Amino acid sequence: MVDRMQLTRRVMMAAGIGAGTMTVTPHWLTGPAAAQDVATPCAGQTGGRLTVGQIQDLTSFDPFMLLFVNYVIQHQLFDRLLTMDHELVVSPSLAEGWDIAEDGRSIAFHLRPGVTFHNGRPLEATDIVANIERAQNEETGGNIFAKVQTIAMAEATDPSRVVVTFTEPTPNMFDIFDSLSIIAPESFDDVQRAPIGTGPFRFQEWIPGEQVVMVRNEDYWREGLPYLDEIVVTPYADGETLTLALESGQIDVGISLPYTNAQRLEESAEVVVERGQEGALLYVLVINPPDASQPETPLSNNLVRQAINYALNRQVIVDQALFGVGQASVVAFPEFSLAYFPEMTDQYAFDLDRARELLAEAGYADGFEMEILAPTSFPELSSMGQLLAADLAQIGINATITPMESAVWTPRLLAGDYQATFTFIGRSHKDPLGLFDNSPFRVSNSPVWPEEDFPEGYAEAILAAGTSVDPEERAESFRTLNEIMLEQSAQIPISWKYTLFGWGNDVHGVDWSPDDEIKLAAAWIGEC
Repeated sequence: MVDRMQLTRRVMMAAGIGAGTMTVTPHWLTGPAAAQDVATPCAGQTGGRLTVGQIQDLTSFDPFMLLFVNYVIQHQLFDRLLTMDHELVVSPSLAEGWDIAEDGRSIAFHLRPGVTFHNGRPLEATDIVANIERAQNEETGGNIFAKVQTIAMAEATDPSRVVVTFTEPTPNMFDIFDSLSIIAPESFDDVQRAPIGTGPFRFQEWIPGEQVVMVRNEDYWREGLPYLDEIVVTPYADGETLTLALESGQIDVGISLPYTNAQRLEESAEVVVERGQEGALLYVLVINPPDASQPETPLSNNLVRQAINYALNRQVIVDQALFGVGQASVVAFPEFSLAYFPEMTDQYAFDLDRARELLAEAGYADGFEMEILAPTSFPELSSMGQLLAADLAQIGINATITPMESAVWTPRLLAGDYQATFTFIGRSHKDPLGLFDNSPFRVSNSPVWPEEDFPEGYAEAILAAGTSVDPEERAESFRTLNEIMLEQSAQIPISWKYTLFGWGNDVHGVDWSPDDEIKLAAAWIGEC
C-alpha cells in the first residue's frame, strides 16, 4: 500500500507551513502555479470503458451537494475556477489567472478562452456570477452555501473577467473556489436529470441502483484529454461485494474500499491500492446537547461529554474497527495546519477512572442511558460504536448503538433528532476554516446548536479567524477554538480517515483531489 500524500516536514516548510505557525506570505497572495496532472511512466492510450464501483448509489447530480457518495461525478462532469494538487498548491483551471487585492477583499478571475459547456455554449463570466449567486441562495446552495457568505458581490466586468468582492478580508478564498463546480445556468432547474458542466465527460444516463454512464467530452478544453470513451459507475451494497468485484475484474476501479480487506488487496498481484489525501477526512463522535429551549439531560453537562471523551479508546478503535488504517487524534486539525498545537494533543488519553470522576462530579455517578447512531454505509462506524459502548458500560453509561441507512440518518442529523452519532467530516486540512463550513462544527444551520446557543466565544473566534489575513492573529483565534472544542467535547475527534482507492494493474492515471474526489480525466486502460 502506498501513501500518495505523506506531508513531511520538508514539504511543510516548502509550502510555508509549520506546526501551529506560518512564517511566509500566505499562498493566496502568490500567483497561480501551472496546472498539473498525475505522473505516469507511459503515454496515455485513447479509448475504452472504465467501470468504477462504490458503496451506495449517488443521491444527487448537483455538484453543490458535497456528499461523499456524489464525489464520483464532481471532476468528471464539472470543472472549477481553480484546483489544488496533493501539496495544496493552487493551479489554474477554468480561470487561467487571477489578481488578488492586497487586503484580501477581492479577486479578479480571468477566464480561459475556448471553454464550452456540454451543450456547446461558450463559458462566459456571467455564468460564474450565476453560479456564485446560486450558491448564496440557502435553498440551492447546498454544502457550498456556508462557504460563500462573505461574498458581497460578483460582477462580470467583461465576457472573460469576473470580479468577486468580499465583505471582509477572506484568507480562505481559494478554498471557496476550489469547491465551487460550475454548472451551465440553463440547467440549474434540471441538474438532477440533465447536469451540464464543462468537465471531461458528459452525462449520458442514470439508472438508479444500477449505473451512471458518462461519455467523453470531445470538445474538452484540456488538449488530448480525456483518454477514456466512457465511464460507468456501479453502486454496491457493501464493501465485501465491492472488493470481490474489483478482484474479479468486474470493475476497474474501487472507491472507499473497506479496511477489512486492505491487507488482502495489498498482497494481490492484480490490484493497486493507495490511500487518499493525508488529513482530508476525520472520524468524529458528535454529541448533541439539548438546545436552550429544551429540557436538560445528562448530555447538557459538558462534564458528562468530557467523561465520554475520556472513555473513547482511540487506539483500540484504530486497531480493531479500522484494522490499523487510521491515526488516532484528539484534535480536528492535521499536524501541518495553522490550527494545530502540539501541546493540546495529549488531552483525553483513555482513562476510565477519570471518566467516572467526571460523571460523579456532574451528578451522574449511577450513569444513564443514551443512543448513538451509526450510518450503515460505512460499517466501521458501527464497529466503533460497539467498542465505545463496551467502555461506556464500565462507567455506568448504557449506550445503544443504532445502525441506520443514510437516507434516514441524514434528515435526522440535519433536524437535530439524535443524542449522538458517529460520522466523518473533511476540509480541515486546507485552510482551517474549512472545518467550520460544512460539518457538525459549523455555525450556519448547525446540527449541534440549531438555536445558535453556541459556547461562549465560539462563533466570535470563527469570525475573527475568517476576517483576518494576519497569520499570528488567525493562529490565536484557532487556538481559542481548539480550547473551546476540547472543553465542550460536543464534536469529538477519533481518528483520521483514509479513503482506499484500488484499481487493476492495467489502469493508469487515476487521481483524486485534496478532498478525495476521484479524478479520471487522465485515466486510461492498457499495458505500460
